[in-house]
Amino acid sequence: LGSRAFMAVPRAGNFVGATRRASSLQAAGQSVSVLATGGSLLNGLRARQWRREVATATMDTEHKDVSVVKSDDQWHELMAATAESGSTLVVLFKKDFCRKCAAMKPKFAKLARAYSGRGVVWAEVDGVKLGKALRTELKLAKVPSFQIWGQGRVLEHFDADMDLSQTVLNISELVDKHSGGAGAVPADNLLLRDLNRFTVAKEMSNLQVSTA
Repeated sequence: LGSRAFMAVPRAGNFVGATRRASSLQAAGQSVSVLATGGSLLNGLRARQWRREVATATMDTEHKDVSVVKSDDQWHELMAATAESGSTLVVLFKKDFCRKCAAMKPKFAKLARAYSGRGVVWAEVDGVKLGKALRTELKLAKVPSFQIWGQGRVLEHFDADMDLSQTVLNISELVDKHSGGAGAVPADNLLLRDLNRFTVAKEMSNLQVSTA
């Protein structure tokens, strides 16, 4: 006899039963896999929602020296109030989930505190919530960007630099230009401003010597 003579021959019933049990186990395994995948997706969605809530809470932090505008109606109210008072208006346009906007917020608030009591109004505006029509009217193409208003019209419109410290200096110089006030650059930026001016003066001096 060959070696196959000692192999058990399964009955038809046993074979069917074994197949059904195997199918059940496979189905159960798939169910567990689906549940695990669903749980991972749910946890991921919860984590994403939590991050969004944290980001939104950070972006919506209001400073007493900075007005917060979240609708076109609020924008028009702000414009009417500043036009009536004759104040210079400095606007930071931003949106939620913008890292550069979030980094600019405390610097903008610090500038507002430095100019407190000098007849300058500071406002941060959610560009998305203004609506497409008003964004087009204001020529908003990107954020963070800035506008300086006076006498009911735009005096300056510019985007943030890669170096936000330079942006702070630009805002301060333009506000001084249009409001007639003395410089109010925060102390931690004074050295950078003086260094820049010294560098420019030195380069001009060298240029004059070389052309003499």
